[in-house]
Amino acid sequence: MLRNQTKPDPWYAIIARKGPWGTTYRVSFKRHGKTVVKLFREVDYGSARAALKAARAWRDKQTQQVLPLTKQEFSKKLRPDNTTGCAGVYLKQALKRIGERTYEYTYWQAQTPEGLKPFRSRSFSVA
Repeated sequence: MLRNQTKPDPWYAIIARKGPWGTTYRVSFKRHGKTVVKLFREVDYGSARAALKAARAWRDKQTQQVLPLTKQEFSKKLRPDNTTGCAGVYLKQALKRIGERTYEYTYWQAQTPEGLKPFRSRSFSVA
């Protein structure tokens, strides 16, 4: 393990619920827009500890097989609120007040993907 790398969370994607039939562990995470879910009940595994161990093993296997999107894939994906049809390009409007008059400016803005450093953007007037 690298020096600055933190230990993985043992409860990642696992929720414990106690009920009349014992403890149930629900493993749930999303990959590529699909939710992966499975239940592990104490009744099926004989003890809560065995059910938790099975849930963690299944979760670890599934997260290794179904990898998350890379930063490049994520940044190319169109968001539901995107109205331009091009990832990273937004139509923006700004109000500017000069004296008693208010002007409205409409412009296109292209931005680097979220989380990418250094952040860069360039604006282009609609006019």
